Amino acid sequence: MRKRSLLLAAGACLATLVLTMGTAFADPIPSPSPSRSSPPTFTHTPVPCPNGSCMSPPCPTLPGASCSAAPYSVAFDRDGNTWWTESRDLSTIGRMDAKTHAVQLFSVPGDGVIDRILLGPDGNMWFSDQGAYYDPEPYQGHVGRILTHAPYTLSEFATPTAESRPLGLTVGADRNLWFTEFFSQPLGPVGPSGGNAIGRISPFGSDAQITASITEFSLPTPKAGPLDIAAGPDGNLWFTEAFVNQIGRITTRGVITEYPLPAGGSPVAISQGPDGNIWFTDRGVNSIGRILTHDPHTVSLFPVPPSPNMVLYFITDGPDGNMWFTDVFGNDVGRVLVKSPNTVTLYHDPLPSAAPRDIKCGPDGNLWTTEQGTSTLGQVHLTNNPATAERYSAQCRTNILRASVGIPTKVPDTQPGDQGSNPGDNPGSQG
Repeated sequence: MRKRSLLLAAGACLATLVLTMGTAFADPIPSPSPSRSSPPTFTHTPVPCPNGSCMSPPCPTLPGASCSAAPYSVAFDRDGNTWWTESRDLSTIGRMDAKTHAVQLFSVPGDGVIDRILLGPDGNMWFSDQGAYYDPEPYQGHVGRILTHAPYTLSEFATPTAESRPLGLTVGADRNLWFTEFFSQPLGPVGPSGGNAIGRISPFGSDAQITASITEFSLPTPKAGPLDIAAGPDGNLWFTEAFVNQIGRITTRGVITEYPLPAGGSPVAISQGPDGNIWFTDRGVNSIGRILTHDPHTVSLFPVPPSPNMVLYFITDGPDGNMWFTDVFGNDVGRVLVKSPNTVTLYHDPLPSAAPRDIKCGPDGNLWTTEQGTSTLGQVHLTNNPATAERYSAQCRTNILRASVGIPTKVPDTQPGDQGSNPGDNPGSQG
């Protein structure tokens, strides 16, 4: 494998393609009225092919774009610029300027698989790098940072356990970054020294020079398959254990508790909700789940209406006060009402084979999706009322900034007490 540099100046490939935000496809969904019950509308923004260099000519513009780009995770910086990771050109990070809509592509050296990306407490973008887990040779997992301003310097920090596969990533109430370590082998059992842990990275320094320490907390349940992690409104971190049908909680002191879910489940993605509880997608039973932060043994499942080829993935809190999620191969975006009766509704993306995966609330007040099947970033417009749109935009901008420093968007009505004080807590073993 190629030698990986831990600190380098990024050679940004500035695409000549200038993208128009919200380029619309012919949309079978009728234009909504200001009614809150109206279905959302969809627009799509193409992203250029990475392939290690600028394309000449660039990818075709919509409609009918055909390209090798496949955006996976999306996030926004403090200036409203859009960042994403690539799942096809595995070591690429993209940036779209909020004002000019120009796109830059940054190549992360090495053979790793860049997974999640988010805005960190230092105002820069942080990402998880699984390493070349597909390679028969030993590989190294990293957590990395890219500056949000020129020269867009890239820095990476190796996990103490080499073959750890960092995946989910979030900012905790302690302003450290927390991440899941999935497993060491792509198709086999978890090795004795690889994965199955929660990691904490504590960065210190400046934009010009940064270092970080990483601590690993092993999970009590072997081969749990920790996938996603989110900061909870109770000050703890919550994560999914897909292989053993559990939701885990870890305090900022490293105390771990695991909560079993109803039979048949396989939780995938997780997010805090505007009601002060934790919400997750459960692919095993095709449902959206909710776990109460003040009573984690109370779990509710809300079935998603059947659709062909359903594969539930990411979930986020929307500016309308509800939870929104993606159904990748069903080509749908879904909504679950946070308040009773917790109705779940699917909305079909009119762009064929878009395959929406990640979903985040953007600074424009729309929900943004990564669409791996069509080389696009999708925008889900929840309203066409200007006053409501402005309110949604303000809400999303606030949530983006709060999440970047570990401040919850909603404090639970009932506090569970001091972190780690609940009965049944077990300390994770530190690596």
